[in-house]
Amino acid sequence: MMKGGEIDIRRELDIEFVDEDGIDAKGLTREYLNLVLQSMTDGTGGYVLFEGREIDHLLPVHKEEYLQSGYFVYVGKVIALTVVQGGSGLQWWDCPELSLVIWSLGDIASSLTELTISDIPDLTVRMCLQEIENASDDDTLQVLQGRDDIQFLMAQAGFANEFLTLKSKIRAVQHVMLHQVFKLRRDEIDAIRTGLDSVNLTEFLLINESCIPMVFPLTSDISYTTKDVQESITVADETTLTAHEIQVVEWFRTYIDELPECSTVNGTVSETTSELSGLPTLKNVIQFVFGDPFLPKGTKLKFSFRGSHFPDADSCFGILHLPCDHENYSSFKRAMNSCINCQFVGYGRG
Repeated sequence: MMKGGEIDIRRELDIEFVDEDGIDAKGLTREYLNLVLQSMTDGTGGYVLFEGREIDHLLPVHKEEYLQSGYFVYVGKVIALTVVQGGSGLQWWDCPELSLVIWSLGDIASSLTELTISDIPDLTVRMCLQEIENASDDDTLQVLQGRDDIQFLMAQAGFANEFLTLKSKIRAVQHVMLHQVFKLRRDEIDAIRTGLDSVNLTEFLLINESCIPMVFPLTSDISYTTKDVQESITVADETTLTAHEIQVVEWFRTYIDELPECSTVNGTVSETTSELSGLPTLKNVIQFVFGDPFLPKGTKLKFSFRGSHFPDADSCFGILHLPCDHENYSSFKRAMNSCINCQFVGYGRG
C-alpha cells in the first residue's frame, strides 16, 4: 500500500477489517499496526526481516534481495507510521547505549563493552568466538587462527594482519562482534533510517533523545505486571452496580491474579494457551482489550456489563464488556479463556 501511494504517513488512518464490524476510533489502527510490526519480526507476513536471540535483541537480516526490493525502507516507514498514529514502535534492542549506536546516535567505542557474543544471531559465528574466548594459551589460539572459518571472520572484521594471542583475543572478538552486529548490517540500517526520515524522525530523535523509547521501546518501557493491570482497573460508582455485577468484577480481578506474566510482546500464543481451556497470558488479555499488547502508563481499563456468555471489548476506548451469564467463577473463567485465546489477535470479537 505504501509502494502504491495508498497510505500517507502524515494522515490519520481509517482501518476496516474485512468481514468484521467496527468503526475505527484508533483501536483498529492500533491493532492493524501491531499486526504489521509483528509480521515483520516473526515472519507471518511471508518474509523474516529481523533475526536475533529474542524479541528485544533484533537485527535486520543481511540479505541483498531485501535491500534491492526496498523492504527495509518500508520497515522504517511502518515504524514512523506507527509512532505518528500514537502507537509503540519496534522493540528493537534492550540496551539504551547500543540502540543509540545502531542508529548512529551514539559512540561505538564507548558501547563495545555492552556487546556480548549472544547478541550475534549466527550460531556458527557465536561458537567460533566462544572457542577463541575459552582458549587458555597462545598455541591453541594459533591453531584456531589457522582454521578457514575463523580466518574468514577475522578478515571480514579487519583483524587479518595480527596474531591471535592471549593479549589480543579479547580485541579480536570485539572486532568480530562489532562487524557482525553493526557494520555487516549498515546498509539495512541506513535503509530503515531512510524510511524513518520520510517524516524527519531521525532528525527529531537526534534533537530529542528522550523520545527514542517512543520509537524503539525497551522492555522496561513497555513491561507491566499483574499489579499494574490491577491498578489500571477503573470501576464506576459501585452504588450503581448490582450485586452480581460487583461479583463479576471480583471474578475478573481474581482471573487477572491467576494469569502468567509472559515476557514476550509479539502476540504469539504461548505454551500455556495450547488449549481453549488453558489460561492466556496477561499480555493476551491486554491485547484483547486494547488491540495492542502494550499498556502505557496511566491507561485505564474500564468495564461495562452484558448478559452474554463471552466477553467482548471496545478496543478504541479500552472498555471490556464483562459477561454476566455465569453463576460461578469456574464458568466465568472458562468463558474468558475460550474467548481470549481465540480472539486476542485480530479484530474479531465474541
